[in-house]
Amino acid sequence: MILCFLFCQIVWSFIVRAFKDQRITSSLDKKSFGLNSFFCRQPLRKKAWLRTSVLIASIVICITGFGFYYKDFSRLISRSITLVEIGTKLVHVSELDVKASLRSFLGKNFFTLDVETVKNRLEENPWVSAATVTRVWPDTLFLELEEELPIARWGSQYLVNQYGELFSPNNVEDFTNLPSLSGIAGEERVVMRQYRSLSHILSNAELKLTGLRLDTRGGWVLSLSGGASIFAGRNEVLEKVQRFADFYSHQRGLGLAQIKTVDLRYSNGLAIQKRAAPLDSLTANELAITN
Repeated sequence: MILCFLFCQIVWSFIVRAFKDQRITSSLDKKSFGLNSFFCRQPLRKKAWLRTSVLIASIVICITGFGFYYKDFSRLISRSITLVEIGTKLVHVSELDVKASLRSFLGKNFFTLDVETVKNRLEENPWVSAATVTRVWPDTLFLELEEELPIARWGSQYLVNQYGELFSPNNVEDFTNLPSLSGIAGEERVVMRQYRSLSHILSNAELKLTGLRLDTRGGWVLSLSGGASIFAGRNEVLEKVQRFADFYSHQRGLGLAQIKTVDLRYSNGLAIQKRAAPLDSLTANELAITN
């Protein structure tokens, strides 16, 4: 096909040259001989028969070349998608499920396939955060998938990703090892940021934050490994939790297994309720207060 195109270009150049008016000019100096009439420019006669012959021949050659390469050209523009390749190592998404979801796109024309539709289909999978779809000649769809990164659970139906966004896969129950977050609808990112800050503070005291809840009044309730709960209130939450972490780090005789609740809703202290017996009042032996 390329050779045919080049040949047509050459023929066309001959046609253009054939239809141009040709003139000759003497290279001698007319003043040298003094014969002005002999050395004047004279137009040549157009060769109409040559032009007509070249035009007819070029048309015949072009039609013949097109007919010869028609089948190849037809096959070229009618290529279909037959393969799907995934260039990303998948953790939570099944490669078989991805290819099965794109089964309806197989057999579609390579050039006319709408890759944006394929992208939207892939992102319908709750585990797919973003998808990039590329057509690779002659018959392949190449996929790059970005999976959601689960950081915590939100209630019983959702997981929270690293951006504080909710997504709902079918196997939420498989992630009971993740911390449990809950709160007011629309405050997922706020809860996620608070979880990260509080988790960092408590980890310095070798305490693990396993749950965080934002109640309807704006109060924060923390859950520690071992079952202890911390009521941090609404204001100066980080400072209060830091106070408890510092206090706990210096208590040799107080184990986390002994603690039932920790109340930080004091301006300059904290109250610890042990599991053995509930505390009804603030005493020197049963409550720890720190300034």
